[in-house]
Amino acid sequence: MRAAVYALFLLPLFITASGQTIKYEDVMGQKGLEERYDSEKDVTSIATKRDVMDTLGAMPRRYSVVISILCTFPGHTADLAKTVVTIIMSPDRVPRRSDDLNFLLNAELSVTADNQQFSGKTRRYEGKSAYIFLPIEDFREIITARKLEMTIGNLELKILARHRERWKALLNELIARQQSH
Repeated sequence: MRAAVYALFLLPLFITASGQTIKYEDVMGQKGLEERYDSEKDVTSIATKRDVMDTLGAMPRRYSVVISILCTFPGHTADLAKTVVTIIMSPDRVPRRSDDLNFLLNAELSVTADNQQFSGKTRRYEGKSAYIFLPIEDFREIITARKLEMTIGNLELKILARHRERWKALLNELIARQQSH
């Protein structure tokens, strides 16, 4: 039920009114973040710019994914209680076997943050891309954790300092926008 409500809220973000062009613009003073406002739907989105995450481990084949985290809320003023967090992933580097191309779809995304487990199944977004919704409080706990591990299916993703910095900047931007109004 919750996923259906999120899906109805998220759908207008990707389908714009005919003739309407909505572009992301850089968030002033925040490297790695971008935003857009859809006046037709009265929805604001703030997202991390697309970034690559490599896999860890001694696998004979290397994978990497492109990840972006999108936070969406109604109107111009952020309200964490009404913010939807969406993690969007796309294949970046995959082995050349056709059965490997869909490794993100219907995979289990699992995050361990300071020994607390968060997980969920991904859903198809576009083509080989996938997404998963995450409650804002889970997102907060994940990005503020001292120890953080992330896997998609059986692949462990390498989380770099720049990833965590962007994720923290995204949460801080939401909090600042909530408090400024």
